[in-house]
Formats: sequence, structure tokens, C-alpha cells
Amino acid sequence: MIRITKNSIIYHALHPDGENRFIADDDIATCLSDEVRIGKNVTFERIFDLIITNKEIFNIIFAQGTLGNYKIDVYLDEYNQDDNDDDPDSITYLEVYWGTDYWNFDGEKEVSLYPSFHGIRKGYTDEFQKEPCDMNIGICNQIQNLKKYKMTINNYVVYNDYIKKEKDLNKKYPLLMEGEKTMTLFDFIRGILFEISFYGAPSQRDKFFDGLNKQVEEIESGEAKLYELDMDDDSELKFKEVPNPYKKKKDEE
Repeated sequence: MIRITKNSIIYHALHPDGENRFIADDDIATCLSDEVRIGKNVTFERIFDLIITNKEIFNIIFAQGTLGNYKIDVYLDEYNQDDNDDDPDSITYLEVYWGTDYWNFDGEKEVSLYPSFHGIRKGYTDEFQKEPCDMNIGICNQIQNLKKYKMTINNYVVYNDYIKKEKDLNKKYPLLMEGEKTMTLFDFIRGILFEISFYGAPSQRDKFFDGLNKQVEEIESGEAKLYELDMDDDSELKFKEVPNPYKKKKDEE
């Protein structure tokens, strides 16, 4: 097991006769199959600096699949810019966690488990919520704006049946499985790189979010129609229109 701290990387031997030792920042690729833990004061900047330090070998390992045929290098210009986050309270901390998918269509069941990366906003609320909640935040910021946030690893795994609901369970999502799964350094790096490259290079990502921001403006103006997955019909996957709370508020005014 290796532990990444603010200033060092420590290899903890699992065998009683083994010896703990320090790992150089440019040698962490030798530990990709080891369980990874991170110190409480480790920030995204510390982790991404390690990725940059090892980018030559990480490009070989992760570029084709995880990074979608891009290289870590395409993010360096943006990463080296100054923070320009105009909403510094939008994220409380960053988390690498186990994403899960469970699909059950016509008896064909499929489960997938993969490392993913998002932000957590503690105690989020808005004008349409009665109680604050912890909100998952997609990593869509420019990458230099993530530097300051502390990192965590969440080894908890839960599978819920999000597609088919049991009517006798009051339409709650049936719990299929839950437990803990060790995250290796490979999993940890893969989750981060996959998420930051999900929409492609920075220019492609910015173009996508320009369109997404336009959709948000249409929703908040009350113009857009909203839809959700129809969970009352188990026969097929379909969506139904739901009220737009912004339109309702506008009509009441």
C-alpha cells in the first residue's frame, strides 16, 4: 500500500517482515497495482503535479483508452494558468469514487464498476429545496480551478436498480449490493484522467459547455420543457414531461 501525502509518497509493506520506504515522485508508476491512500491535506494540485512528473509513461498507459487518444500534454497550458473560478464555494472537496451501472432490460443484466471523479458540495440548497443536501458536482471546471481543492478517496460501492422499481417497495430503488472495494493507484489515476478528458480537449469541452449553459438559461427562464425517466412503466425505457419550477414561479409572479 502507498500513501500520498503533501510532501512525500510512502510505501507501506504488507508483509510483517517488509520494510516501509519512501517512493520518489517520478517513480510512482512502479506502484500502479498497489492500494493507494492519500493524506488529509493533499490537494488536486499535488496529485496532478505527480501526473505531470510521470506523464511520459502515463501517456503510454492511459492515452489510448482513458484519455481518448489525447495526451496529458493538451491540458498543461490550461493547468498552468491562474485560477479564475468565479464561484469558489461551488465545491467543498474532490473525490475519486467507484461509479456503478446496473441495467436490466428484458432479463439481460449487466453490472459495471469503474473509478470516477467528481466534486462534493456540502450542504447545498436552493430556492426549491426544503433541506440542504450533499451534491455531486461534475468536474467541468477549467483544470487550473481545481488546484486548491482537497482530494479524498471513497472505497464504498453501492448498486441500486435504477431502471426497474418494485411497486411493493413504495417505488424506492431496490438495493442490490453494497460493500468496500480497494482502489489501486492505477484506478485512482484512471478515474481522474478519464473525467477531465470526458469531453475531449479543453477547446472541445468549452464548446460543449457553452451549449449546456445555453440550455440552463432556457430552463431558468421557464422556456425549456423538462423530462424525467418514467419509472411507472416497466415495459420500456421512456421519458415523461415534468413541471419546470422556474416557469411555475414566473407564472405566479
